[in-house]
Amino acid sequence: MDYGGEDVTVDNFLRVLSGRHHPLTPASMRLPYEMDEGSNLFIYITGHGGDEFFKFRDKEELTMKAFRNALDEMQFRKRFGKVLFVTDTCQAFTLAPNTEENDKPPVLPFDTGSPAPLKNVYTIGSSIKDHNSYSHHSDNIVGHSVLDRYVHNLMQYMGWMDTNTKTGKATSSSDKWSRMEEMSVKEALVDSFYDRDGYLKMGTEIGWTDHGCDVRMKNVPLSDFMVMRRGGKTRASEVGVEVLVEGVDFMQQTTTSMTAAAAVPEVVVVERERPAMDGRQTPPVGREGTTPTDPMFVVSIFVSMLGIWYSSPYLW
Repeated sequence: MDYGGEDVTVDNFLRVLSGRHHPLTPASMRLPYEMDEGSNLFIYITGHGGDEFFKFRDKEELTMKAFRNALDEMQFRKRFGKVLFVTDTCQAFTLAPNTEENDKPPVLPFDTGSPAPLKNVYTIGSSIKDHNSYSHHSDNIVGHSVLDRYVHNLMQYMGWMDTNTKTGKATSSSDKWSRMEEMSVKEALVDSFYDRDGYLKMGTEIGWTDHGCDVRMKNVPLSDFMVMRRGGKTRASEVGVEVLVEGVDFMQQTTTSMTAAAAVPEVVVVERERPAMDGRQTPPVGREGTTPTDPMFVVSIFVSMLGIWYSSPYLW
């Protein structure tokens, strides 16, 4: 998803899930139209959170109920088959939308009823209620934490990536990345955080649930949600890109190919020009900073002509 800066809001996050966008929203800011019951969705969030909420840019909060409502709508519209939701915050597991508590029937007789139980959503939280989740280390140059303990321990287990700057090839200290189809989600994202004696490696308990799922988490392959590139290259694929020119909406097919080494996450990148705020492409800027078709340029010329017309009797 191509969101950044002021665009990273709770409203936009929920719109991405529900698919309720403005008609002129670019394809790079939507989930694919082909999302259906055969689609698997991986959602990972990290940052500051608390009891049943997650902060967006320290300005607004995503609540568990709002997130649950978005998933209920996705389920009703058949926009996913399975969802893996991993949250890495303080009291992270309180954001879990698929719990027995959330699926309880209404208490009052006049209640219109709760939605259908949420199906096939797997939730993992790096901490439970009243527990904190911590970063692993900070960077003195950046002046900010750059890695969380949860991700650090996961990489310790799965194997760190090392990229050769000359060849661009990446290698891993472990072969686990290439065996994800043989490894379950629970083994990689939950069990790996405990040592052989059952003690936690991070000092905080991992919360997880597969409530409402047809298949237990220990039987779901990690490859259902993560795909690794094999052989160093991916074949060229056609990606639909929505282009807006002078208010006309049409689809342009773009072919994009990417090259990297084995054991690198599969990512398809589409180069595009960022649209202007009014939904149109930004026009090229002339030497003087304006173009002949710029409205402000036309208005300024018109005002100048009126000034010369009315002041001409006084100039002669």
